[in-house]
Amino acid sequence: MLKLSRTHGLASPPWFPPADGAPIGDVAEALAGTAERHGATRGQIALAWLLHRSPALCPTPGTVSPVRPAKDLRAAEIRLSAENMSRLEALTPA
Repeated sequence: MLKLSRTHGLASPPWFPPADGAPIGDVAEALAGTAERHGATRGQIALAWLLHRSPALCPTPGTVSPVRPAKDLRAAEIRLSAENMSRLEALTPA
């Protein structure tokens, strides 16, 4: 789906970001470790991962607080390493 979206210049909403719901096991561990190294939250790392993964992805974070959008926007400033990306990619469905 991502390849098709990129080919046709379309945005694609993510269907399974790694922070979807309450992450458990290896996903929670990878997000927590990466978040700690970046001084960020798991949600910010999940959003940063989506932003790094493909320009066709259009993250749609939910929010119930006026403070939350500012926190979510910080994800755009996070630079994930190739190692971070590989680890998160390995834990998500193809």
